[in-house]
Amino acid sequence: MKRLLSAVSGLILVFSLVSCGGYLSTDTSLVTITIGEDQTVSISAEKATVFAKIRQLLDEVQVATALAYIPVWVETIKVTVEADDMETIIRSENVSGQSSASITIEVPNGMSRHFTIESLDDAGYVIYTGDVHSVDLNGEPVTLFVNMLYVGDSTFPDFAGLASAIGNGSTGIDLSWAAATDDQSASSEIVYLIYMSTTSGGQDFTTPYDTTSPGATTYTATGLNPVVAHYFVVRARDKMGNTDSNIVEYSATPDTTAPTFVGLGSATAISTTDIDLAWTAATDDVTVSSGIEYLIYVSLSSGGQNFTSPSFVTLPGATTYTVANLSASTTYYFVVRARDEAGNVDSNTVEYLATTQTPADVTAPTFAGLDTATASATTLEIDLSWIAATDNVTASTNIVYLVYISTTSGGQNFAVPDFTTSAGVTTYTITGLQSATEYFIVVRARDEAGNVDANVIELSAVTPDTQPPAFGGVAGATAVSSSQIDLSWTAATDDASASADIVYLVYMSTTSGGQNFTTPDFTTAPGATTYSVTGLSSSTTYYFVVRAMDEAGNIDANTIEQSDTTSFGSH
Repeated sequence: MKRLLSAVSGLILVFSLVSCGGYLSTDTSLVTITIGEDQTVSISAEKATVFAKIRQLLDEVQVATALAYIPVWVETIKVTVEADDMETIIRSENVSGQSSASITIEVPNGMSRHFTIESLDDAGYVIYTGDVHSVDLNGEPVTLFVNMLYVGDSTFPDFAGLASAIGNGSTGIDLSWAAATDDQSASSEIVYLIYMSTTSGGQDFTTPYDTTSPGATTYTATGLNPVVAHYFVVRARDKMGNTDSNIVEYSATPDTTAPTFVGLGSATAISTTDIDLAWTAATDDVTVSSGIEYLIYVSLSSGGQNFTSPSFVTLPGATTYTVANLSASTTYYFVVRARDEAGNVDSNTVEYLATTQTPADVTAPTFAGLDTATASATTLEIDLSWIAATDNVTASTNIVYLVYISTTSGGQNFAVPDFTTSAGVTTYTITGLQSATEYFIVVRARDEAGNVDANVIELSAVTPDTQPPAFGGVAGATAVSSSQIDLSWTAATDDASASADIVYLVYMSTTSGGQNFTTPDFTTAPGATTYSVTGLSSSTTYYFVVRAMDEAGNIDANTIEQSDTTSFGSH
């Protein structure tokens, strides 16, 4: 039951208003409304003389010492004075936090003044009201008592009661509920009364165990017996003191048991900065698996985790977590522990490690290019050498070199190397070349990521002439005397020597195939296509083979043989 507005009638003293200036008559009366401890409000009136106004000011000071109070939920007193022959007077006074109050109004004298007095809360709702009709004011003292009736909020909040009770640590229990609603009090103004017992239904609803702050939807009971079940009922009370009467009861025992958890199941690097962790959900004697959260401990060394402070905490129920913003190419060691809603943490030390990925290498090696290119004097080979390249990721011993060749300067096809060396070498011999050919060579370095430097440093070398002339051999052998035979042939060609520079080696024998090719019998002048062999014996048949020799000394190997017989006669 709401407490009624209390009021006390003030002590009204009547004075004869006489002054040296004579009696001062007015057409109004001073009406004083005093609010105090009784269930009434007193109204007193007297003629509005100067002296009465001064005394009224003194009374307003004195009323503050009255042994009375105004309910804490009353914020404003509103007085309305009405009559047919006067303008309505409305006076509002803020009395918040005051124990009593006195309001004085100057009212025109006349018949049938109607006084209405209202008490309002901070939201402007009328809580108490009282009125009096047909008050005649003529300047004579009058005291009236007005009964104040409660017309405020008498509806208790709509509240579903306690929703959960969960052990929190060894001596605590967490309570929670959905906010109550009320027709006049906001949810943020509703407080909750906590009732507790160690037996079901044993709560004393006359005295709450505790009272929450306004608007609370949780509460933690602490200092409890860790081995005893505790039974709770929570009720909602609005700002006017109306309390619901639900008996919804929840019980819990302070939780001291850590979850059962096998620990981390895997750690997998997925990028240069991220590692994915995964595990099987823990179980607990009180907290459901979806309410268990996991503490992640990280270290750069095995066993180096600081278990007093986790590096990361997951959302409840998680079974995976991505640890982000790590350093690339770095090994991390992880331990994951489970924590229930009461704050109990398991103590497993299962450790997994993972190394973040190495950043993609997009930087080509630093390479000065080909240093030397030297052709062999006797074989169709060119020897190359260079100073080893360096790289930001790949060791020099793992760098390979791409060799590009062309028979024209700048003609290399850098899309496809002609040769690729083994890793770490600083020399290479190009084989299978053409003779007497100048080759233009570029060498580039390639790291393990496939990055190739772009140098265009070019060196050249000329292979030696190892190709003998192309020669059809001797074409004719004609005896012109008893001691001379004339030979002829078509000029040979060569890959390096001009036909005019080719000489011919003549091999002679008096038997077919009997020529000694280690030593020619005769050597022509360069460019000759005929030769006369003289000083021969008469009536003798001679067999000839002619071979072409270029400027490099290469000799073709034909065995084409021509013969003729010198004529009879003396030399």
